[in-house]
Formats: sequence, C-alpha cells, structure tokens
Amino acid sequence: QNFFSKGLIILNDLELQAHALKILKKNDIEPIGKVEVGIMGSKILISPGTGLGIAGVVKENIIFTEGGHLNIPEIIPTFNPILHDFESKKGRLATFEDFLSGKGINFIYSYFSKEDTCAYTNEEILTNLDNSDCFKTKELMQQLLAVFLRYMALIWGSTSGVFIAGSIARTLLQGSDHKEFRKNFENSLTMKELLVHTPIFLVKDIDLGLKGGLKLASTVKKIIKS
Repeated sequence: QNFFSKGLIILNDLELQAHALKILKKNDIEPIGKVEVGIMGSKILISPGTGLGIAGVVKENIIFTEGGHLNIPEIIPTFNPILHDFESKKGRLATFEDFLSGKGINFIYSYFSKEDTCAYTNEEILTNLDNSDCFKTKELMQQLLAVFLRYMALIWGSTSGVFIAGSIARTLLQGSDHKEFRKNFENSLTMKELLVHTPIFLVKDIDLGLKGGLKLASTVKKIIKS
C-alpha cells in the first residue's frame, strides 16, 4: 500500500508474455509448416527456457498453467533409454520440463556423448550439426517438443494457434525440417483432422514480455479511466 498506492498486479512470466499475442504483427511470427484454415478457438503460448512455461488465451482471458510438469510417456522409442537413465539417476519419473529446457539439452547430450561434463553451451549443441551427438540431441528435442505441443493443443483446443517463443525454440527450429515437425505434431490416429487444422507459429519477437506488459498496462489504464 505504501509503494503501490494504485494497486499491484503480479503475473507469471508466460502469463505476461501471452498478453503480447493480442498485438503481434504478421512479421513477428513464422508459420511452422503449411497453415490450414483453422477453427476459431483458444491459443496457447509455450516457451522452453530454464523451465517450460505455458499460458493459454481463452477469448480475452490469459491463464497460466504448470503443464510442463506432466510426466513424459514412453512413446518415442529412441528416447525411452534416456528416460530410464533419468529415472535411475533422479529417482523419479521425468517431466516434459526436465527435458524441454536448458538442463534437458545438457542431459540428452551428456547421455549420447558419455561425458560427465558437457563441453558445449546449449546453443552450441543445437547448432553444431557436424557433431553426431549434437545432431541426435537436436533431433530428439524436436520430436519431444512436437509431442508436447500435440498434447497441449488437444487439451486446450488451441485451434487459433500454438505459439512457441524463446531463444531455445528459435534455435531448435532454425533451419529444421518444418514438414517433419508438423508430421510428428499431427501424429494421432484419432485426432489428426483437428491437429491438421491447428496452426503452429514460431514467435520471432524477442521482446514478448515487454510488449505484454505494455498491452496489459494500457488495458488496466482504460479500465481505471472508465
């Protein structure tokens, strides 16, 4: 009350960034694969980073979630041995956040390279495609991200768009085979038709949090005036 006499709004980081989705321009986003004509529904924003952030936009409402803490099912055969290795070392089941994050990149690379100490930064692992261990790490990360996006898109009914943001996502999908990524995303025997019509966008704007804050501030200002 002493410092914020007009009130204080505290938001989750992805919750704040999601406000920016309302004002993004066409050149701020890049479609991943062919975008079919979708059915109007909710949107979701996902950002792998130090953790795995996710927020939804339902009409005008922003909803933050902890969806990254869902356990990873054993559906990617080449990934299953890594899951078992994680479980034996950590004593628990792995979550999507454990691997779709900076620490996850490091863990996967270390598994392939058999190195206790990683010699590369996360960015170097995702861009050093001459190294077979780096290449395999990036390939698995792309598959896992596509699976996670599929689950979140079906849970949220996000037919208005799945938006991916952050430096890890931009590096991971840079120069990648978007057609293969969409194939993994749409890989559902029962819900393929819905997934085909769910667009995926890579957010190129690096100031998403700032723009989200500005959008929220302008909205709050209008409410106060009215």
